[in-house]
Amino acid sequence: MFAQYSTAEMRPKYMGMLQTTWDSPERFMRSFKGTEKPDQIDKSGECF
Repeated sequence: MFAQYSTAEMRPKYMGMLQTTWDSPERFMRSFKGTEKPDQIDKSGECF
């Protein structure tokens, strides 16, 4: 969507999306792997 509405100069620079998370890498990886406790799952792991 960004590429669609960007300038001709910027359009080739958009290659995808990036999501940041403000959590520890350990917790993110446990959520990503599905080993985190259900009540503590970091939802950002679901985007991958």
